[in-house]
Amino acid sequence: MKWIKNIFNKKTMPAQVTPESLAMIRTELAMYKKFQWMKGDRANQVTTLRDVSFDETNVWIEFVDGSRINYAKMDEYILKVMDDSELLEIKGTPVAEAKAKIPVAKREANVSPIYALLKKQKPNAQTVDISLTLNLPSVELYKVLLESFENAEKEIVDYIVTDINVDIIKDAVKESIIKYYQSA
Repeated sequence: MKWIKNIFNKKTMPAQVTPESLAMIRTELAMYKKFQWMKGDRANQVTTLRDVSFDETNVWIEFVDGSRINYAKMDEYILKVMDDSELLEIKGTPVAEAKAKIPVAKREANVSPIYALLKKQKPNAQTVDISLTLNLPSVELYKVLLESFENAEKEIVDYIVTDINVDIIKDAVKESIIKYYQSA
């Protein structure tokens, strides 16, 4: 019976955690401005990244408020936020309940009349083209990398998109919307 106990008490080592993989996780998470807890005792709390660490069994994401989460569970509990407009009001939390007690008329009093009219319109899905300026490797370098390395295409694309900020995409979409209406 002791052997059964040992099987369940075994700590599993994450697959090949290296300083490079920790650096990649740090880089990935550094592009987010804030992190919002979606579940648990800290639901609705917003914090910022402090560091990424590793112990013998887990990769930990540490936040400036002293909280931390296992990297493997992060997507289940944490919302990664690039812009404050992406923050959520999670029902059942003190902040959400306090806001829910404010009468709707008072909350919507600050809404622009333009927003109010646009909100009431019928759906009108249109396609707009966006144009982004990206720092792409030369075609020659791209071909050499594809021929030389396995999974090169994915790594090249991942490298390119790490420089893309949501604000850049939003600006490109705004320009496209304006061009759409100017050409109509």
